[in-house]
Amino acid sequence: MLVVDLPPARRGLMPRPSLQAKLTMHLASCRVLVLHAPAGFGKSCALLQLFQSLPPGVAQWLTPEPADRLPDHAIRSLLALLGERAGASGQPVMVFIDALERISAACEGRWLRAVLDALPANVTLVIATRSFAPHALEHLRISGELVEFGASTLAMGTDEVATLCRHTAVRHRGEAGCWERASGGWPAIASLLRASAENDRDAPEAVVRSAAFCHRVRRYLDDEVLAAGSDAERAFLASIMPLGEVSAPLCDWLFERSDSAPLLAGLVHHGLPVEALGDELYRVHPVLVAHAATLAGALPAQAQAALRRRAAEWFIGQGLIEQAVGHWIGAGAWDDALKYLPALTQSLLFRACFQQVIDWCQVLPPALLYGNPGLSASYVWGLIFSGDVQRALQVLREVKTNMRGMCDPLVEQTINLQELVLTEYPQPDYAAILQGVEALMPMLENVGDMNRGRIYNMLAMIQISQGELAKAGTVVMQAKRIHREAGNLQGLFTSYFLEAATLATGGELKHALEVLGNADDMIHARSVRTLTGSMHVFCVGYRLQLLYELGQYDVARDWLDRYQRLHRGSPSVLSTLLAGIIDARLTLIDKGSEPALLVLERLADRFTQDAAVQRRLGFEMARIAIVTRNPVRLRALVGDLLGHAELPPVQVFVHPSEELEGAGIEMLRLMLHAGQPSRVVAMQRLATLMTEATQVGRSWRRMKLHLLTAVGHLCAGEQALASEALHDALQLAAANGTISSFLDEGPELVGLLAGLRSRTRLTAAEQRHADLILQTRDQAAKPAASVPLGMRELEILRLVAEGLTNEQVASRLNLATQTVKWYLSGMYGKLGVGNRVGAVDKCRRLGLI
Repeated sequence: MLVVDLPPARRGLMPRPSLQAKLTMHLASCRVLVLHAPAGFGKSCALLQLFQSLPPGVAQWLTPEPADRLPDHAIRSLLALLGERAGASGQPVMVFIDALERISAACEGRWLRAVLDALPANVTLVIATRSFAPHALEHLRISGELVEFGASTLAMGTDEVATLCRHTAVRHRGEAGCWERASGGWPAIASLLRASAENDRDAPEAVVRSAAFCHRVRRYLDDEVLAAGSDAERAFLASIMPLGEVSAPLCDWLFERSDSAPLLAGLVHHGLPVEALGDELYRVHPVLVAHAATLAGALPAQAQAALRRRAAEWFIGQGLIEQAVGHWIGAGAWDDALKYLPALTQSLLFRACFQQVIDWCQVLPPALLYGNPGLSASYVWGLIFSGDVQRALQVLREVKTNMRGMCDPLVEQTINLQELVLTEYPQPDYAAILQGVEALMPMLENVGDMNRGRIYNMLAMIQISQGELAKAGTVVMQAKRIHREAGNLQGLFTSYFLEAATLATGGELKHALEVLGNADDMIHARSVRTLTGSMHVFCVGYRLQLLYELGQYDVARDWLDRYQRLHRGSPSVLSTLLAGIIDARLTLIDKGSEPALLVLERLADRFTQDAAVQRRLGFEMARIAIVTRNPVRLRALVGDLLGHAELPPVQVFVHPSEELEGAGIEMLRLMLHAGQPSRVVAMQRLATLMTEATQVGRSWRRMKLHLLTAVGHLCAGEQALASEALHDALQLAAANGTISSFLDEGPELVGLLAGLRSRTRLTAAEQRHADLILQTRDQAAKPAASVPLGMRELEILRLVAEGLTNEQVASRLNLATQTVKWYLSGMYGKLGVGNRVGAVDKCRRLGLI
């Protein structure tokens, strides 16, 4: 290793405060921080900005030498260079190493493990590399000592890409995401977009289609990115590039080979633009997919189309209609796609996958799109709910021109409703559209029964938000009757969800769960194939929220496993977020804070482009820091999440899933812990929210507000006032069954509850519930009943837990690969899970591995 002075500042370096905050947060708690991504993802820039943000003398920038391929040489060199600082008590030392891929042996997990084992515990390695194969490091990842920032985390968000391309005008909301989609968040590609825009008036679509941009991208990918791989890897990548998302079994079937799994893993490890999604799924970066036909060694257009048709055939055989339709559309096989597309777009809208509907409809030939009124109507809904009102109006005019009175009456009624929404309430926001629905009620005679039922559901959502629970209950009953008569299962299940939300908002949490159980019985009595589509986009996450709040952790885990099996495709952001947060909370109970934070990090990686999701996950990380008494991490998160942000106004529309968290409440929690004057402002807002919740009967939220008020008084040292607020919360909880909220506001509040139980005169019901709250987590920590797994099954599962693939397990145990798959399939059934990750997780909870 060679010591290098402070690297020179780079010109045009764009600050990325959100990324830097994440890096800084993890730097304090890990032993090795790895930035692993292909060329052009800003690894070196991120490393440099992090280095410059540290106090003088804390960090050292080193450059590896060829001899460092031997771990012993690297260890001796590091210890000599660090001198007395290595091992000094209480003095952390950060070692920054850029471009580690120059020493290929150093990018292997075994090299890194040997170096870490030899270095003192106060030394942290911060590494940027294109190539990284983390074999033998699973124990560090689980413990949180190894933190990896991949391409999805390093990718720029929509706002960052827009800042980089700021001199190009965006004329309407529909263009806002054009830059981000064209670059896929890849910083280098975003820079090429900026360089290709000739002047401020260029529309983003014109720049993306320009010959200059396409030429620059092609040269960059060929010369800088793909050159990192071997000839065999580049040839394999060229063959899968047109498919976008692939799995090892699909590649084996398409190319008649049996080594796709290690080849795909090798693409990721060696820094090529391929991301591992889990369950043997891999995604080629969308920029490569978009420019696949122009790159060196690319398949001819006809061969690409034939490949995608064959892939669609494989997906149909697997029962994966959505993936098959995507490949048919990519191959231009319109007739095959249109067999499924109208019904599939309805399902996508139901799951809030609006952009997918838009993307597919935009590439269809206009004659086919507008010749299918039902499909056109789905296209308009997608545009409306994604906020592109201008384009929705244009498409709607084209649809009406092509209808000429020859249309299914229900489709015509739907189009009338769309026109009504766009002309009477043209707001580019889903929640705002819901608030305008009430004004449309007198005009419902001409929109049809099915649409009338949908609007009643929307109206009930608004009334729940406004606390008009009695009115909401009446409207939900009307919606259920209409949906039953129309045979609309999806609408009926939505109505069940809204009935449950009405009950839970009023404090009847257990009754709400019973209603959701009735909905399940209704679905199971019909075709099993309707199950996934009929699961309301928010319903599973809401059920998990209720189960967790009532302390039914084992049942919540079972539903979480079921959710992950049902929604492997593309569920909505909100339902995925709710389920992911509950997953992290259950993990915190079972395994502790670091594994729980890892769950949230993985969830954050899925939604790198969604600033709202990133912020919500940050608040959840802060909640974990409060529960686990980690003041260092809490201070960092308070600074990052509050910063100069102002307290948002009181929200008029609050979704039922945000009754306890979201809608500003999570921000108030941090403000209570941030000290004066933030705590004073937060307490004033809590008092305002309490008055509103009391007036309209929001019992569940009122209980939460009392708890936060108690936290605020505790932080201010006002013990008597804190006890009074906590007693108010306990009175409500004894009636509604709430448990977890008391345990999730920190050990101080739990201690206050224990003291309240012994010092205050409580009713018998309050005494029983206080005892139940204080005992719940202890009970949850006890091992569950054993599962009858054989010795061979446990042997296979232990190897899977080490990160081995099916092929590697088979080789280690001298079994056929198919035999390993057979064992795993049997274990999934015994454990009640849907994949290898779920099996390993459940067996760890049961203490079997």
